[in-house]
Amino acid sequence: MGKEITFKDLVIVFLRNIRKILFITIIAVVLMLALCFYLSKGNIEVKKLIIFFILGIILGVVVGVCIFTLLYIHSPKVRSASDIRCRYNLPIFAVLNYHDTNSVKGINKIINKIEKDVVSDNTTQVEIAKQSIAIMKAQYNFIFSGSVPIDSSQLNQISNEDEKIEYYDCIIENPGMIKALYGKDGVILIEKLNETTYERLNKQIIQIEALRKEIFGIILINA
Repeated sequence: MGKEITFKDLVIVFLRNIRKILFITIIAVVLMLALCFYLSKGNIEVKKLIIFFILGIILGVVVGVCIFTLLYIHSPKVRSASDIRCRYNLPIFAVLNYHDTNSVKGINKIINKIEKDVVSDNTTQVEIAKQSIAIMKAQYNFIFSGSVPIDSSQLNQISNEDEKIEYYDCIIENPGMIKALYGKDGVILIEKLNETTYERLNKQIIQIEALRKEIFGIILINA
């Protein structure tokens, strides 16, 4: 299943794959210079070399971006919060960074700034998630579920000291989750970016809707 692509997405694709695109560009430059030598038949002009060199760079970048953009468009995995917004009418309560954001450097920092869905201040996002959960608990009775395993260290980020989050995964039909949903109003989903697949997420949503339960929103973890 494809998705819409924007200029911002193209920039992010380029930055995420910059090393691979650089490698493709080097190959393209070498091939273009070889073509220049072949066409010149020993009578090499500096001007022609420069032109073919520039053409090699342009060709390499364009081909590289096209390849990785196609891979991005047809990726089976959820890559960002914007992917969720494009496909599902679900409120996103927070986007957590599971890994220490102080270790995110260089190109990743640039990507984080462009991709506003990936919030660098994890502490703020954790508080937003906790507040959202508290607001929902005041109105509804629900469980937490998702299509991928979530370990306790990830759940502890958004758990209160007096009440731990109980999470039910839906990788396959989970009898425990179905049983836990009886008497509940619905579900808050917890999903991992770059691990959750559209196939599993779709199956999970269908399963929850088949039980006539509400999906109140989703918390994303940038795994």
